[in-house]
Amino acid sequence: MIIFNPLEQFELHYLLIIINNFNYVLLLTLVLYLLISSSLVVDLVNDLTDGLSIKGYESFIFMIFLLLLITNVLGLFGTAINAQLVYTIGISTGIIIGCTILGIKLHGINFFTLFLPNGAPTAMLIVLFFIELLSYLSRAISLGLRLGANLLSGHLLVDIVATLIYSFGALSIALAILGTLLFGLLVAIQLLEIAIALIQVYVFSILTVNYLKDVVDLH
Repeated sequence: MIIFNPLEQFELHYLLIIINNFNYVLLLTLVLYLLISSSLVVDLVNDLTDGLSIKGYESFIFMIFLLLLITNVLGLFGTAINAQLVYTIGISTGIIIGCTILGIKLHGINFFTLFLPNGAPTAMLIVLFFIELLSYLSRAISLGLRLGANLLSGHLLVDIVATLIYSFGALSIALAILGTLLFGLLVAIQLLEIAIALIQVYVFSILTVNYLKDVVDLH
């Protein structure tokens, strides 16, 4: 199937649904087997929360890590679910809402002292409160946007280079040779995309741990 637009990868082609679903099931089974048979992820999550006041929330961090790891890996073989900004921002917004509810439950009205910097002049407290509140709320967008934008840019770059190689091959022999040389670049970009997909899972988890720690410790 020829792709004329990098965004076509996000369109549904109903004739391929059965094949795609079968591939997803196989890949999901493989990922789950690797995760269950290895303590790597468990150790990683424990390292993220080790010695912190959020020691009791490992299962939540593990769930986030596992969800993003599976969807990122599946995205390397088909439609990149985590490249959909609506999806990633929806997850990050849910995390911030959950952290806020947890903070209010643990601290009550004192939760809002999180937005009052220590040692700030009294005359500036109101202004600083709204600045800190805006910064806190922006996490709901920035957390998911960082993940989605990195994966989306990687997929688009791969599609653009692949389309360029195909176009060169269709035009002339000389350009086909140039396209062959560009194939090495395509492989490098694909490897970089795999690395980004894995790194973003870790970054997202670290930021979630930090945001959770903020509402538990109020600093």
